[in-house]
Amino acid sequence: MQIAEASFPENLVTTETVARMLGKSARTIRQWAAEGVLPAVSMPCTRGYRYRPSEIDQFVSAYSVGPLASERG
Repeated sequence: MQIAEASFPENLVTTETVARMLGKSARTIRQWAAEGVLPAVSMPCTRGYRYRPSEIDQFVSAYSVGPLASERG
């Protein structure tokens, strides 16, 4: 049985990948996902999260997120 490609329109990325993209720690990314700050797909089998690249792009566009963002206030 094959899963229809339409069921998965884009690849999901890991917490570690998003952390590198945003210049934040993996712990911060997981915390943002748990709090609903960062859109994420919950993965019950691993108790973790995965992220849609398009939603990460939207997040970055909407918020100033960089290595020094928290220091700017």
